Amino acid sequence: VAISPTGTMASASRGTTTQAVPAGATVVSRIGIAAAAAAPPAAKRKFPFGLLAVLGGLLLLVLLLAGGAFAFTGGFGLLTTPTAGPTAVQASATLEPASSTLPPPGATAALGSATPDRVGTQLASLQDTQAAIQAAVASATASNTPDLTQTQAACTYGYEVSTQQPPDNQSVKVNVAVSKTLTLMNTGTCPFPAGTVLTETKPLPNAAPISVTVPAIQPNNTGTVTFNWPGRKTAGDVVRVFQMVRPDSILVGEPFTLTLHYVLSATPRPGATATQPPPPPTDTPAAPAGLTDINIRSVTDCHYVGDTSLDYQCTGILNYVGGIGPFTVSVDGVNGHHVDVGQTVTFTIRERRCTLWAHTINLFDDGTQTGISKQQSFDPVANGALFPGGSCTPPP
Repeated sequence: VAISPTGTMASASRGTTTQAVPAGATVVSRIGIAAAAAAPPAAKRKFPFGLLAVLGGLLLLVLLLAGGAFAFTGGFGLLTTPTAGPTAVQASATLEPASSTLPPPGATAALGSATPDRVGTQLASLQDTQAAIQAAVASATASNTPDLTQTQAACTYGYEVSTQQPPDNQSVKVNVAVSKTLTLMNTGTCPFPAGTVLTETKPLPNAAPISVTVPAIQPNNTGTVTFNWPGRKTAGDVVRVFQMVRPDSILVGEPFTLTLHYVLSATPRPGATATQPPPPPTDTPAAPAGLTDINIRSVTDCHYVGDTSLDYQCTGILNYVGGIGPFTVSVDGVNGHHVDVGQTVTFTIRERRCTLWAHTINLFDDGTQTGISKQQSFDPVANGALFPGGSCTPPP
């Protein structure tokens, strides 16, 4: 194929002239076209549109699920769903104080302002409420009603036996009942509770235990308890063990013992007769003379006693004639106690305020086995100088 300069194409083989083509066009022979059409086309790689469609569908499904969960859970709990109406206002008043920063119903936010942070607002309100409660608790005053259980637990209880009448280890006559009086000192921090008793922990065989009520003695003060001590038919010692017990059966202090010695009563000695020969002279000294007389020598230590201080009590000092001791002294045959040789013979004077004391004093000499019983008296009005204030004060 030849292309002329004028743009015509001529075929050399067939001698025909083709139609003119525009200048500058390229003419390809039919042989070349046929050859190109006959050649097999090159293999082309297809784009994976199917896989792309599947992935896009999955992504769309995930977005739809996430959006639904976000809307259903209120922003996964980060957003608060506002409620309207009277019910919502009442619930807000319960959670928040009067100074809540939430806008009143019907109010609208300013133009261009962001959506209110309701989560932050409620958190701040709860913090304010908690601070107000803590301030109220801190400023609350203590109740005037005491905690009795705590007060009872804070108390300590203790006591001492200051004095006892008759004194411990003293002698009394057989077949004589004794009235025992103990003076107790409260060494604890609280008064003894009502119902506290002083009881015998080891009662004697075939005998009921002795138990006496203890008064509500204040701390560092004294009080007295009195109980009957049955007598003994034969000479010997009687030992009793006591301990204080609270009304809740709690033991107070340690057990202590009280002891009394029972001695035989004085027996009459036969008198001398004219038919008896005189005793032969010997170097043996004559037997000491027995008791011949007793009387009150002096009175001291007068004071008012008893739960209501309606009694007075003094200490009497007894004078005796004859006898060598030791002695046993008692008043009206009770409350006897032992006095060793060389000791002062004392006894207790107790009567209603400003009332004459008149009783029988019994003195028994163990050394000579002789005794004297004699009535004695004491007038507190005539001896007012012995009492506090210089005179006997009548009861109120």
